[in-house]
Amino acid sequence: SFRMQGVEFDTGDRYVGALIGMGVSPYVTDVHVTGSISAKDYVGGIFGMLNVGAPYPTQQRLSANVDVSGSGTGWTMIGGIAGRGSHARINESYTLGTVSGAQGVGGMFGYSDGSYSKMYNSYSRSKVTGTSNHGGLVGYLSGGAGLFTSYSTGNVSGTNGGLVGSGTAASYSYWDINTSGSTSSPAGTGKYTYQ
Repeated sequence: SFRMQGVEFDTGDRYVGALIGMGVSPYVTDVHVTGSISAKDYVGGIFGMLNVGAPYPTQQRLSANVDVSGSGTGWTMIGGIAGRGSHARINESYTLGTVSGAQGVGGMFGYSDGSYSKMYNSYSRSKVTGTSNHGGLVGYLSGGAGLFTSYSTGNVSGTNGGLVGSGTAASYSYWDINTSGSTSSPAGTGKYTYQ
């Protein structure tokens, strides 16, 4: 188990994460981060960008209690775990804290794409703020990426995007309507806290 506590980054750079700015096919397990990270775009609590190739290893048991923010405009891609995950598999991971930016902002991933991008058994309680394509778990879910048995409970700005801001591939995944303040999502099932 690897812990990074009290991380502080405040920069105008791109591709910024507590552990890796741009990770090409890493295999990371049992990493736990706390702190705050502010950069321009492609910003995440652990990875700025997680770009995974064959044999597509699964990143497991990651957690981030981090305030992550992006100062850029347009597609900023800001996430509690990674700003962008391309063919990135995540299992048994979670986020707390806050995540904010413009487009492509999510509690776990700001932007998730690629047919091997799958999220399993994970959750986010992060507060998510964005201008569009932002969601409690993933901001923009594209290109075959999918969610499985995962959920989000954090507050999400606006009324759409309880689970994801854009995208439709979610199985057995939900968001909390009460705590998120969001009544709809393009994917997933909305549930009330008492359900």
